[in-house]
Amino acid sequence: MASMFFDLRENIFVGKTDIQKIESMVDQFTKDQAAIIKLDFFALYPNNQRRQLIKSDQYSMFLNEDLIYSKKCSSSFEKMSKLEFTKSEIWENFRCNRIKKLPENFFYTEPFIHESNHSFAYLAYLSGNDIFANESWIKQNIMFFHVLELKTIKKSFLDNTYSLLAKLDKTSLMHLEENAKYFVADDLIFIKSKNSFGIYQKSDFEKYIENSPFSIKIKSSEMCFYQYGGICFEKSNIRYLFYFEKMSLVGLIIVLVLLIAVIINFIRKLSFEKEEQENKKHALRVLTHELRTPISNALLLSEQIANKELNPELIDLFLKLEGEIYRLKRLADKSGDFIVSNQERLSFKKTKIEYLEDYFLNIFEELKINEFLLNVEMSSMIADPFWLRVILKNLIENSKKYGRGKITLTAYSRLTEDIIIIEDEGRLEFKSFKDLLGRRDLVVSNQGLGLGLLIVDELIKKLDGSIELNSNPCTQFVIKFKKEAEKNET
Repeated sequence: MASMFFDLRENIFVGKTDIQKIESMVDQFTKDQAAIIKLDFFALYPNNQRRQLIKSDQYSMFLNEDLIYSKKCSSSFEKMSKLEFTKSEIWENFRCNRIKKLPENFFYTEPFIHESNHSFAYLAYLSGNDIFANESWIKQNIMFFHVLELKTIKKSFLDNTYSLLAKLDKTSLMHLEENAKYFVADDLIFIKSKNSFGIYQKSDFEKYIENSPFSIKIKSSEMCFYQYGGICFEKSNIRYLFYFEKMSLVGLIIVLVLLIAVIINFIRKLSFEKEEQENKKHALRVLTHELRTPISNALLLSEQIANKELNPELIDLFLKLEGEIYRLKRLADKSGDFIVSNQERLSFKKTKIEYLEDYFLNIFEELKINEFLLNVEMSSMIADPFWLRVILKNLIENSKKYGRGKITLTAYSRLTEDIIIIEDEGRLEFKSFKDLLGRRDLVVSNQGLGLGLLIVDELIKKLDGSIELNSNPCTQFVIKFKKEAEKNET
C-alpha cells in the first residue's frame, strides 16, 4: 500500500497519519459493532482446488447453452472404449445420455470447475434434471458451486452463510484475492480480523463514521481523498485535525479542564437579583476576556506541532478533546454576544433542525445517560439549536439528579405548536411551574445544575414558547413552541 496519495481537487496530501486514522476507525468499528456473521474463507475453501470456486478469473459471465442441454452431441461411441475418462468427459457422456448416471462422488472430486469456467454443480443445476433441481441436493452440494453462481439459486435454498456470499461480485472477489483488509459487496462490508472476515451492514458503518472527519462513497468514479477495497473515503471540509506530541496533548487537556472548570464555577455562582446585574456583566466581561488569552495560546501550541505525527493510541482522545475545544469557543462567543448587547438580550438564530431524533440522542449521550426513552414523532423543527440544547440539557440533568426511574423525551407536532415533554417517574409537590419558581432554593441551584429554572423559563419565552409542569402521576415538563414556517434563503 502506498504511503501517500494526492487529491487533485483539493490539493490535500493523504499521509500515513490519515491512513492510520482510517484504519483505526475501521478497527474500532469492529470492536463496537457486532458482526452479522464471521466467515473463514480458508475453512470454507480449504485447498487450492476448492479456492478456484472463489476466484474471479475462474468464472465466465457467458454460458454456452450447448454445455447444458443435449445439443450437438456426437452419436459416435468412439471414446467409450477408453479405460479412463476425465471429469469433463464423464460429464459430456452424461449430458449426451451415453451414460445414465454420474459416479456417486462426482461433484466431490477435483477439479470443480469445467472448461467453460462454470462449476460442474452449476451445470448440473441448469441441466433440467429434476435430481439436480431438488432442494436437498442443492444444500448438500452448495459448497461446490462457484460463489458468483449463488445469486442464481433460489434464496430459500441458501442458508445464512451462502445467502451472504451470494452478494459477492467479481470486484469484491478481486479485493479478496488481493488480501484486502476490508471491501464492500452490495449492502455489506467485509472487514478482516485475523483469519476471518466479519460481515456488517454497510449502513451501520456509514452511521458509525458520521461524527468522524470522513465519509464514504462506493464505486465512485470521482477522485478520492483515499480509496481502498472499493471504498472511497472523503475527508470533511472542516479541518480540525491537528497533530500533537504526547506531552503537548496532555498539557492541552489540563488547560482545557481548568478553563471549563472556571466557566462552570462562574455559572454556578450566578444570581438573578436585579441590583446585581451590572456586577454580573462586569464579571462575565472579565471572564470572557481572560478566556480568550489561554484559548489563543492553546491554538498557537496546536499550530506549532501541526506537522508532527500523532500517536495512533491518542486519536480517539484527541477527537473528543477537539469537540470540547470548539464547545468552549462557542460558549465564549455566546458570552460575547451578551456583553455587547445594549439591551442585555441574548442573540437568537432560529434555523431548521434536521434529524431531530439524532439531535435529542446526542444530548443524552453527552450527559452520559443510558436509561432513557425517545418518542419522536417529527423529523425536524424550527428553533435556535444552541439555546434549545441548553434548555433541554438543564431539564434532563435535573431529572437525572432529582428524578426517579427512566427519563422519557417525547416530541410531536400539532397544527400550530411543536411540543417537547421531559418526563421521569418522580413526584413533585407543586401543582404548576409557577409554584415551582416560587421556591428560590430549588430554581437557583447550587449543585452545578446549570442556569437554573428561572433562566430556562426566560429562554423559552424568548424562543416564543411556554413551559408547564404536570406532577401527577409523574413529573412532566411540557415545553410548547409556536410553529414557524421555514425561511427560504436567497
